[in-house]
Amino acid sequence: MSDFRPISLCNIIAKIIGRIMTNRLKGVLVNIISETQSAFLPGCFISDNILVSHELLHYMKHKVTSKNAFMSLKLDMSKAYDRIEWKFLESIMLKLGFSRILVDWTMCLVSSVSYSFLVNGAPRGFIRPTRGIRQGHLLLPYLFLLCAEGLTYMTRKAEERKALTGVKISKESPSISHIRFADDTMLFCKASARESQMVIRILRDYETASGQKINLEKCSVSFDSSASRSTRMEMLEVLGMREVEDQGKYLGLPSQIGRSKRQVYSYIVGKVEDRLRGWIWKMLSQAGKEIMIKSVTSTIPIFVMNYFKLLVGLIDNLNSSMTKFFWENAEGERGIHWKA
Repeated sequence: MSDFRPISLCNIIAKIIGRIMTNRLKGVLVNIISETQSAFLPGCFISDNILVSHELLHYMKHKVTSKNAFMSLKLDMSKAYDRIEWKFLESIMLKLGFSRILVDWTMCLVSSVSYSFLVNGAPRGFIRPTRGIRQGHLLLPYLFLLCAEGLTYMTRKAEERKALTGVKISKESPSISHIRFADDTMLFCKASARESQMVIRILRDYETASGQKINLEKCSVSFDSSASRSTRMEMLEVLGMREVEDQGKYLGLPSQIGRSKRQVYSYIVGKVEDRLRGWIWKMLSQAGKEIMIKSVTSTIPIFVMNYFKLLVGLIDNLNSSMTKFFWENAEGERGIHWKA
């Protein structure tokens, strides 16, 4: 039951009202949402978070020994959209200055949700939820951004009180303590008991107010090169998270790139070949194979190539896999490559 994901469909009236409210919200969210949030906002792109996180983690990995060690925390929210408390959403909107009428309309859209279950083809039961944001609604992403501002506000206030210290990669650069893309959050602070306890306190307060739950089993923490072994063990005991050498993938891309770039990007070739070698490819015509290559498999490396320069050998491997897939026959025999 923990993996159950209820979805409530919207009628035409709800979609029309939701579209009007969404268009009005778009014009003011840029002035309300913090610049550390890069999701769903005009003029903000996923590349902002990818490049900033990459530079910060690269700096921490190669930082020379100093008196201050830093750490990065990758947070995971358990069913972030389904756990939002309606009272918290209403309070956030009123605190941000939205009119009572707009707030009432929003809460009416959010709270008018009901669920039934299909049992042997027939709907059974009737459930009225008391929290969570309706899945698939036009207004959903923007409402979640408003709720997520609670965590951003507490983090920023702690930084202003000097309770948290962000990472600066140079003297002239700004101090960055957190970056967010929807519910994907990364925190940066000093590797000290005082700041670790402050992070836990902020997360606990945010959980209590919003209803969200931090999944500590999926959260991870990594330290810079100057952190001692004793410091790492102390921080892990306070945070209750697992230590990793690097933060793995962040927003679908490697968070750190080591010396062996071929090893880092090898997953791209694997993903492309998995798509090409699916069972459905035997049923495709020559035109179908062309469409699959252009619309499905080509988008996998293109997303990575928007930010990083791939190796020539890796690109040759991708071209070879796509060419072989295109010219093979249904029996899997190697066909004649009529075009290089």
